[in-house]
Amino acid sequence: MPTRNFKKLIWSCLSSLWSKQFLIFFFFLTLSAAFWFFEVLNETGEREFEVPVEVRGVPSGVILTDEVPKSVRVVLRDKVAMLLNYRYAQSPGPLVIDFGRVANNSGHVRLMGNDLGKQLAGTLSPGTQIVSIRPDTIDFFYNYGLYKRVPVKLRGAIQTETGYELTGTRLLPDSVTVYASSTMLESITAAYVRPNYLRNITDSTTLELAIEPVKGAKFVPAKVNLCIFVDRMVEKRVKVPIRTVGFPADRELLPIPQEVEVAFYVPMGRYRSIDADDFSVAVHYRDLPTDGSTRCPLRVDRSPEGISRIRIFPGEVEYVIEEIKH
Repeated sequence: MPTRNFKKLIWSCLSSLWSKQFLIFFFFLTLSAAFWFFEVLNETGEREFEVPVEVRGVPSGVILTDEVPKSVRVVLRDKVAMLLNYRYAQSPGPLVIDFGRVANNSGHVRLMGNDLGKQLAGTLSPGTQIVSIRPDTIDFFYNYGLYKRVPVKLRGAIQTETGYELTGTRLLPDSVTVYASSTMLESITAAYVRPNYLRNITDSTTLELAIEPVKGAKFVPAKVNLCIFVDRMVEKRVKVPIRTVGFPADRELLPIPQEVEVAFYVPMGRYRSIDADDFSVAVHYRDLPTDGSTRCPLRVDRSPEGISRIRIFPGEVEYVIEEIKH
């Protein structure tokens, strides 16, 4: 029994001693961390911030024909404590552009880095330095409501998959309003859209495309719909009689046979609407061979639009020329 009590006493003393040492160690560790933290906060550093841009005071009759950037990237130098304040408490900015102060007779505002820095400095602590601003220039055009309507046109080629045909395109709307200076309005004759990738198309589709930007001009609406119509190509064959072209009045050509088969590919939707009357196959007098041969080539002089891969069977025919006596 005395031995057990003695062990408890020893263990109690050791526990008390360890607890005191731990508390002392923890105290000095916390104190050191606090000194280090305050030392870091007092150091000078740099950090990049995204600062919103606002254009204020634009009169009701004025149209900004350029997109002013929604924000700029600003690198600030100050004490770490102040940079943390900007990050988590009081964000820098916004960068306010007073339209009344920058407007001029040219209809073009151009603000350089120094001008932007002056505008932004008013929102910062006196000890904060602006290291850089990206972009370092903000420029935009404006006018007092000058505009005109221009057609929308498609740039670039649309390619379908083999066995399919592009039967048409439509732009909705087919015209837009463009706001710009009088000089620019004279030079702008159309608004253009360009699909990024249109290959191997097998089905009709509709895409929303942005009008290609023009510096100093604003298009309304800024996007249009491109409707692409595609149809599957199928083969069709028709019997077409052979005509003669350019023969003297006293000569007549008798082709053997007198009609040929014309094969072609047509969009499925037009299969029933195209027949033999839409074609003209002829023998031209100037194409007759001069070596005594009795076979001559044929030409397709007329065919409907929207078909492809026209072939004639046979491609040449035998013939006999008769003299016509008057």
